[in-house]
Amino acid sequence: MLEKIFNLLRSRKGLYLFPIGILSLFYVSWEWLFFGTWLYFVLLRWQTLVYHEYQVHKYLEPKNALVEIIGYFINAVWEWQSPWNKVKFHELHHQYYQDDEHDPTGAKLRLAKNYILYCLDLTPHAAIALFGTEPKVRETASYKWFNKYWAHVAIITIILWILILPFWTFIAFYLFPMAFMNPFLRSTDWHCHKINGDDRNWTCLYLGTGAWHKRHHEETGYDPKIFFGPGIWRYLNVDLYLVHLFFNPIKKD
Repeated sequence: MLEKIFNLLRSRKGLYLFPIGILSLFYVSWEWLFFGTWLYFVLLRWQTLVYHEYQVHKYLEPKNALVEIIGYFINAVWEWQSPWNKVKFHELHHQYYQDDEHDPTGAKLRLAKNYILYCLDLTPHAAIALFGTEPKVRETASYKWFNKYWAHVAIITIILWILILPFWTFIAFYLFPMAFMNPFLRSTDWHCHKINGDDRNWTCLYLGTGAWHKRHHEETGYDPKIFFGPGIWRYLNVDLYLVHLFFNPIKKD
C-alpha cells in the first residue's frame, strides 16, 4: 500500500510540489531555502554515485557499507523508490536510449509536446514494460533490505521529521528543494533526449557529472582525467570531492 502511494506521488512529483515551492518563498528565509537546495543537490549526487556508478556501471564502489546505506536512504526518502527500481529503469534507458518506444525517458518525451508542461510533470505517461534486461547488481545486505523496506523508511523519516524538528526545516530541506530542482532535471531530459542537445559544462553546477550526459552514453569506463569534466569545471563538480572522500575505483579484470 505504501509503495503504491509513493509511486502515485512520484508519477506527478513536479506537479504536486510546484505550488508548495512557490508558497515556500513566503514562509521560509531564502537563505535557508538556498542552503537546503544546495544540500539536496549534494545528496542527489551521493545517491547517484551509489546506484549509477556503483550498481549500474560498476565504475566506483563505496569505501564502506555506511556510504552505500546512506545512498539507499537518500533514494528512499527523496526519490520515493527502491534501489532495484532505480537501477532497472536506468539500465533500460541505456539499453534503449535511441529507441523512443522502449526507453522510459525517450518514451515519455515522445509523447510530450510542450517543454513547460513536461518540466511540470503535466505530460502523458508512457507505458513501458519491464523487459529485456535484468540488472546485475551487488546484492549486499543493505541493497536487499532497502528493496524490501524503502517505503517504510521514507514514511517513518517524514513523520519523525515533522514531529521532532521545526516544520520550516521540512520545507527548507525537503519540500522546496525537490520542487525547485525537478524542473531543472526535467529540462535536462528534454535537452539531451528530445532535442539532442550538446553537453553543457556549466550544468555541472546542478547536475554534477550528469552534465556530460551525451559523453556518458558513449564512454566505456571510468577515466578520472575526464570523468569530472574539463578544466576549471572539474573543480566545480561536487562529484570530484564525493568520489575522493567516499568511493574507490573498481578495478577491471
